Amino acid sequence: MNMIKNLCALTLGLSLVLVLSLSVYAQSGRGSISGLVCSRVGNDPLANARIELHAIETISSRTDQDRSTIADENGRYEMLQVTMGEYWLTISAEGYEAYKTKVFIPSDGHLVWATVLRKIKS
Repeated sequence: MNMIKNLCALTLGLSLVLVLSLSVYAQSGRGSISGLVCSRVGNDPLANARIELHAIETISSRTDQDRSTIADENGRYEMLQVTMGEYWLTISAEGYEAYKTKVFIPSDGHLVWATVLRKIKS
């Protein structure tokens, strides 16, 4: 648990984006995204946070490119085989303000997105 808190502390105030494994050879047209969701107060991982990708523009003509997943007990999530393109990334958790931004999923690449959510003021 302490290791997870330290990882969350590292992400405070940062939205970290790493694009890895870009290939100049035959590209699959698919990439992946993974990350960590933490609470701003206490740097605790947010288990069961909801992560959603809503397609803005992809290389596919299909309209069913939206994806979602739930963070595990350590606040980690991963989506594999995501069609290359631009998406709205929305991360939300009960009792916290939702976070929304545009992201680009590269072909044969991996996007890492660390997010810190604020509690909703009561």
